[in-house]
Amino acid sequence: MSHVDFPQILILQLRTIQHDNNLQVRIPAQTEVFFIKYKLYAIINLYGTLDDGHYNTNIKSDNQNWYRYDDSHVFQIPDTMFSERPNASSVNKKLPSSSPDSCYSYSYAYLLLYKKWD
Repeated sequence: MSHVDFPQILILQLRTIQHDNNLQVRIPAQTEVFFIKYKLYAIINLYGTLDDGHYNTNIKSDNQNWYRYDDSHVFQIPDTMFSERPNASSVNKKLPSSSPDSCYSYSYAYLLLYKKWD
């Protein structure tokens, strides 16, 4: 019988070079892989393409606040505004966090990072 060790950090890639501003991706706040539970703690965003684009990251801190890391700037963001940019046409929404099925919805997510939890 083989033993499988699941990673402490689960990384999921959501999209490739193609980008559609009108596409809203639903991102679960929690997920489970073979009975191993994970909580979302970071979202890496891509604006543009891999050749001509810009990345930034939203990270949930231990105090449960979200922060945007964008080049040399770091600032707190509301959890309902993850991918808002001045020229973005999408509106971001979050279901009530008390729901076990809560999720985030927006269009610029490129990579999702989840931490293992018990």
